[in-house]
Amino acid sequence: MKEKRKYKRYKKEFNVTYSCAKGSLIIEGEAKSKDISAGGVRIPVDEALKVSDRLRLAVNLPWRKNPIDAIAKVVWASPRFIDGEHTVERDCGLEFTWVSTPDLGQLLNSSS
Repeated sequence: MKEKRKYKRYKKEFNVTYSCAKGSLIIEGEAKSKDISAGGVRIPVDEALKVSDRLRLAVNLPWRKNPIDAIAKVVWASPRFIDGEHTVERDCGLEFTWVSTPDLGQLLNSSS
């Protein structure tokens, strides 16, 4: 089966902080990326994010003093479910809508 992705994905864990405005409510959280590409990132979240929600991201690279800032939108979100007594986190696929070219290059160089 041929891969349909536009960009190659790299299984890398980076600390990611995110925030999303939903009306007067601000949702904030922290996660570890599950994979990342030139097009976006997949992260686990506890919050109920919906497709098309926009997030502000800060991706922390271990050797960099300041995080990489990006804007992304949710393009898919897995359903949240309860497994016995535990709530299982949901994954969200985020598409970058803005990240500076030098920062994106540094992010991808660190992933390969």
